[in-house]
Amino acid sequence: MTRTDPGRSIAQVVPAVPSFSVDDGFSYAIPEGMELAVGSIVRVPLGGRRVRGYITGIRAGDAARLKEVIRSSSPVPVFDAQILETLRAIAVHYVAPLPVVLAKSAPPNLPGTPRALKLPPVPDTEESPLPELTARLAAHRHGRSHYLLGRRPWDDTVAGLAGPLLAAGRSVMVVLPTVAEMETLGDTFEERFGGRLLRASSAHDARAVTAAWSRAARHPGHIVVGTREVAFWPIADLGLAVMVGEGRKGMKEKSSPTIHAREVVRRRAAVERFGLVLAGSVPTSEIMASGIPIVRVARTRSWPLVEVVDRNEE
Repeated sequence: MTRTDPGRSIAQVVPAVPSFSVDDGFSYAIPEGMELAVGSIVRVPLGGRRVRGYITGIRAGDAARLKEVIRSSSPVPVFDAQILETLRAIAVHYVAPLPVVLAKSAPPNLPGTPRALKLPPVPDTEESPLPELTARLAAHRHGRSHYLLGRRPWDDTVAGLAGPLLAAGRSVMVVLPTVAEMETLGDTFEERFGGRLLRASSAHDARAVTAAWSRAARHPGHIVVGTREVAFWPIADLGLAVMVGEGRKGMKEKSSPTIHAREVVRRRAAVERFGLVLAGSVPTSEIMASGIPIVRVARTRSWPLVEVVDRNEE
């Protein structure tokens, strides 16, 4: 993450205004002594008002005629250059104003800087269903995405995937389609992983979500279990994302822009080079077309054959 220095005095800021007209952002001078980075939340003057904005770039140049950034709202950036690449692509794909998409990576309240806590040891877990993949990811090497074909419950399977990475000090993200499923898995993992577990959903209050976001973003070694909102989170040393039920309607936002969490995580995995495992009883046509290997969990029957009949021939 690039901090300001004497050679970097101009910030490109996208105001938090839901309009395509501000997608490119505006240039502002960075006051001397103010430390900013890509992803920093700031307050800037715009049209006679003071508005929130997100820094999307910092460069050197002549800032003599530019208005200054008023203040930094938080010392913690809500995205970095890699996540920004994904957010731009998502905004284009769903024809959404960039500020609307940028806001999804931020917590409800301004993020804080929680102190690091001593994490409990990682208990023995079930063997990973993809041992070669988890070994590569634990060693900070990239691995190909996979689809696990199986049935609920998924707690043992996900624990087997996450255990080796947590033991190596890396973080894991688990995305589920409903709050009820997130809470059920969270309760199970509370017993297994204790203080390493962070959970979040739209049903949690803003303070709790912000606290979980801040800890996940600052300190690695956690397993983040949540609904589709966590797909946008910047997670420290993220090694693996697991999506359970990627085709369920809960993975897609109901209001415009109707962003699908699967597309966010797939794009992020390609850019940030973390592992991705999708799990479910039936893969979607998007997954089938993508060529992602499908691995059948033991004692699991394949989905039934589907015959398409053209009744025009009758």
